[in-house]
Amino acid sequence: MGKVYLEPIKHEYINEDSGKKYLSVTKFIHKFVNEFPADRIANSMSRRSDETRSKEDILAEWATNNKKALTYGTAVHELLERVLKAPGGILFTKDKKDQNIIDAFNDINPIVSDRVYAERVLHLEEDGIAGTADVIEDYDEYFNVWDFKTNKQINFIDKYGKYMLSPLLHLSDCSYNIYALQLSFYAYMYSKETGKNVGRLGILWLNRETEKFEIFPIPYLISEVKKILDS
Repeated sequence: MGKVYLEPIKHEYINEDSGKKYLSVTKFIHKFVNEFPADRIANSMSRRSDETRSKEDILAEWATNNKKALTYGTAVHELLERVLKAPGGILFTKDKKDQNIIDAFNDINPIVSDRVYAERVLHLEEDGIAGTADVIEDYDEYFNVWDFKTNKQINFIDKYGKYMLSPLLHLSDCSYNIYALQLSFYAYMYSKETGKNVGRLGILWLNRETEKFEIFPIPYLISEVKKILDS
């Protein structure tokens, strides 16, 4: 059937034998998320009496901030991947900021299994979907799924009252529910691959203000995963 891998330049999931490409879990989930009206909001902001920036300035500033956040998030993920792959999970670095992140992670680290898979690529062949779980923590009969997040905050409800698109109209269109779907996909994929039961799902969120990690438990949204796969 061929191993599926992530091509890092174009960020595409590809079957090494057949060359088949797979839609990423993230892109698939965003089919059911309301599009952010960046132009409309930036235009509205630029017309305020106390605003000196043009719409173009605001959009450019957002793009710059998003790029910085992505770069920071990637660096943290790579650092924590090194920690997970280090002997005994022990890693020291001369970089003080990196060491602070490592220490903060070790203060809360819930991962105790000796079978830990970092950056585990998973896929659903019949649906043409693939994704990468930050951490699969494997035990004999069950497994846990963990995901690192570094965004400024995690929203538990959309402040404008928006809900996700059909068939997910019962879910608020917020980052927490998007992440819940993401982790539930990884759990569903790994369960189908191994036949093991789903244990804990959780986000390990780095709070930039406190420089500490916080754990957010995630429900296993298997019904929602199956609904959008069948839609």
